[in-house]
Amino acid sequence: MALVGLIANPAASKDIRRLVAQGRVVPDWEKVNTLRRVLVGLQAVGIDRVVGMPDASNLCRRSHEDAQVSLELEMLDMQVYHEEGDTVRAATMMREMNVDCLVTLGGDGTNRAAATGSGQIPIVAISTGTNNVFPTMVEGTLAGLGAGGAPVAPPWACAAARLQVWFSAPRLCARPRPGRRAGRSPSHRRGTRKGR
Repeated sequence: MALVGLIANPAASKDIRRLVAQGRVVPDWEKVNTLRRVLVGLQAVGIDRVVGMPDASNLCRRSHEDAQVSLELEMLDMQVYHEEGDTVRAATMMREMNVDCLVTLGGDGTNRAAATGSGQIPIVAISTGTNNVFPTMVEGTLAGLGAGGAPVAPPWACAAARLQVWFSAPRLCARPRPGRRAGRSPSHRRGTRKGR
């Protein structure tokens, strides 16, 4: 059975830039609700065990405390220092546990740290941070469905810089965003250059 890792940054979207610019702040209760929906999505595709990164707000633990959530949650046994290095260490530990996919809640910094430690593990990045160029606004249940299907994605899917997940009965497919193949710009797509 596939194993999915959860990394949620409780400090994401709460720095001074959000407060003084009146930008959107994602409170912990919303992160817990999003993670809970991720867990429900994972259950729906047959995932029965996830690994979570410990944090000061207990986001993963709190999301697991729901009657709808029956999968097993294993928290990493690691010291938390409330810094970026926690995410790097957690992603490294999850890689060493052979996690098939990571689900992250945070912004660009959280995902950069997760990518540093995770190697080639696919990441489903949910936008809850201050800067959100890489992660996207995606509903938690859909993120869970996508993450649960990532281990059966085509081999080329893991090499993409960013995945776009779409659902097609009866199978789940993950494909790179159009024109975003590794090392190629959108102008290399058939029919986008002059004269083609």
